Amino acid sequence: MFAPKGTPAPIITTLRDASKKAAADDKFKQAMTNLGQDVAYLDKAEFEATADAFFAKPETSIRGWERAIDALTAAGYEHYEVSNFARPGQRCLHNEVYWLGGQYFAAGPGAARFVGGRREMNHRSTTNYIRRVLAGQSPVAQTEELAGADAARERLVFALRRLEGIDLADFEAANSYSVESLVGEELAKVIDLGLLENCEGRLRLTRNGL
Repeated sequence: MFAPKGTPAPIITTLRDASKKAAADDKFKQAMTNLGQDVAYLDKAEFEATADAFFAKPETSIRGWERAIDALTAAGYEHYEVSNFARPGQRCLHNEVYWLGGQYFAAGPGAARFVGGRREMNHRSTTNYIRRVLAGQSPVAQTEELAGADAARERLVFALRRLEGIDLADFEAANSYSVESLVGEELAKVIDLGLLENCEGRLRLTRNGL
């Protein structure tokens, strides 16, 4: 459990005590066991020590990630996006819309939509969201317009999350910008580092680039 920076200490203490008590409850433990989950409560100091030890050795997290990829693909899952796996034919179509730069609607507190080059996000607070809707006011809290090179650059970044990458000619035809014109110098550096590869006109992540 995490709390926003600046949360008063008494509230932090209350949350910590409640979490620790819940983690030790036999009924909670049994419910988690039924779901196939282990309960391992770590207090703030213990969690920080564990995280520091883990991230102090980048090779540890890299090896763990590579083992996860190998295990899932060996089990028949398709690794189709940086952190997404699915049975053949069972890709998340909702997320595919994001990665391909498509339009999408959304409703509810904190929901984000992208229509006609405009990205909007509703108020995250459920209370504020309901109050504004009932008052006939817009629930939108943030708005961003994307066009031209900025829009093309964002589509590039999201599309490269998919392991099949992008067809360079198709990308330029659809966005009126070539990848070279958007990120030419940086692209060359990343390819030299072995994180991206250009395979017969298709740009995609390498295993190290994941």
